[in-house]
Amino acid sequence: MKLFSKRIATPLGDTQYHNRHEKRNQSRVEAIMNNCSIGNRALDIGCNAGYFSKGLLSNGLAQFVDAIEYDADIVPDDLKKDKRFSLFEGDATSFSFAHQYDTTVYGAVHHHIFAHHGYAIAMQFWNNVVDHTESTIFMESGQLAEGSRWYWQRALRRYYSTDEQYYGDLIYSVGSRLKSITVIGTHWIHGVRRWLLKIELYPTTSKKSDINLPLASNIEIRETLRRTIGSHNQKLIPDKEKSDFQLHEGVSFSTGIINQNEEIFCKKYIANEKETFEAIIAHQINDERFIIPIATSRDNGLVFPFINVKKLSEIPLNEIQDKEIFREKIKALYEFVKAKDIHLDFAGNRSLKLIDIIDLHKANIFFDEQSQNIYVFDLEFYSMANKTRNKLHLMRILYQLDAKNISALLSLISALSSRLKWLLNMTVAKPETRILYRVENGFSSGYIRIREEIDKVIAFFIPSYWQ
Repeated sequence: MKLFSKRIATPLGDTQYHNRHEKRNQSRVEAIMNNCSIGNRALDIGCNAGYFSKGLLSNGLAQFVDAIEYDADIVPDDLKKDKRFSLFEGDATSFSFAHQYDTTVYGAVHHHIFAHHGYAIAMQFWNNVVDHTESTIFMESGQLAEGSRWYWQRALRRYYSTDEQYYGDLIYSVGSRLKSITVIGTHWIHGVRRWLLKIELYPTTSKKSDINLPLASNIEIRETLRRTIGSHNQKLIPDKEKSDFQLHEGVSFSTGIINQNEEIFCKKYIANEKETFEAIIAHQINDERFIIPIATSRDNGLVFPFINVKKLSEIPLNEIQDKEIFREKIKALYEFVKAKDIHLDFAGNRSLKLIDIIDLHKANIFFDEQSQNIYVFDLEFYSMANKTRNKLHLMRILYQLDAKNISALLSLISALSSRLKWLLNMTVAKPETRILYRVENGFSSGYIRIREEIDKVIAFFIPSYWQ
């Protein structure tokens, strides 16, 4: 799709894109037409030569089509003259969503928006797409397994290590409106078969946003912070020091005072449904070990009581004074999260165990060395099947506490075995299942790393190879 071709020389700046991919495009058109319901108005994002728009109109699947394309010259004249077709020429992020659409085709565009505009604007645009689509989104995007040759792939790689994480981030931000996802086709490009997703939505009238939290209006912010990118060794960096780190654009933090004397910690998401889910999860947990929000703020997000203790990732576990008390607290935490039921509206009403949905990494667990109390912060809806990963996290903590403890070693081996078995099962699972669980295909993960290294070697000898 020639969405940004006037800005930089990329594979998108290619007027022969349609001709070179004619067979692939026709296959995608057929897949969408065979899986699309009849509606009144559709949106075609990155319409290029208009093959999706023409298909929707000629098959009676849409009475009207609005389309977005950076270069109007690519769009055929006969389509532009069709009174049922309306074309917006320009950057997709400048499009004004004036209508609700029964169907949206979001074809091979999101990764370019992500690379050119960053995570925050890309997610805001995606949220707009979801909010203005009533029934179905058909989506394809560039994938990490396509190698590091492409500028957009390197941009995605800063945030995601697998395609399941990338798509999962988008899918989870849909929130309670998600009905189902299905891979309706895989189409060969850049050495991989890209997934073509059908994302079914509950109508916008069914959207639930019932966070039963008071709205805070009397917050005095003392300091703003940003989180470093990555799932391990994350840091919160004062905003004034942010130039020295790669920071995540999707979430911001702040500390301050509420009600004149109560210290607070605030967390704001770009994708608002993540904020909703975190509040819903938190308020189903009646346990003092979990730090839950006390209010919400339009400007600052979720408002938490401030606790001045260290993360486990910052503490040498083998130096903890009373190892036996600490060991029992970790075991008790493990038993609690295994047993605790949490109810969520996500791809249907679900009852899940707490251990399956949050991330119990050391960076999210805090320890008060004086009181010997353990606290869990960050109850983000991470997955629907995170049990084996969390078990491994907690058993690794017990092992690091005392590597000479045979029981801890055996528990770690058991957790590792369970995790490897689960990952092996996921290797043969359907892509849509892995996306919903945010669990990678082991072979694909290896392929991503191999391709990246090969591309680096090629680019070293042929600099023009790097796009």
